[in-house]
Amino acid sequence: MTTVKQNVYFPDEVLTDLQSAADQSGRSISWLINRAWQMLENYLLELILWKQLLVTIMLKDLEMGKHFMLLI
Repeated sequence: MTTVKQNVYFPDEVLTDLQSAADQSGRSISWLINRAWQMLENYLLELILWKQLLVTIMLKDLEMGKHFMLLI
C-alpha cells in the first residue's frame, strides 16, 4: 500500500466535531478520517456492484421486451 500525504480542508464546525471525537476516542483526526474512509469505501463499492447488477437485469429485461417503471 502506498501512502500519500493529502491536505483536506473542513469547515470549522466539522473540524471542531472531529477534534472532539478524536479526543474522546484517544485517536488522531487523521486516524478517524482514514477509518471513516475505509468503512465508506467498502460501502461505496457495494453500492456500485448493486447498481451494476440492477442495470444488467434491467437491460436484459428490456431485451426480452419487458417494460417497467423506475421509481425514484
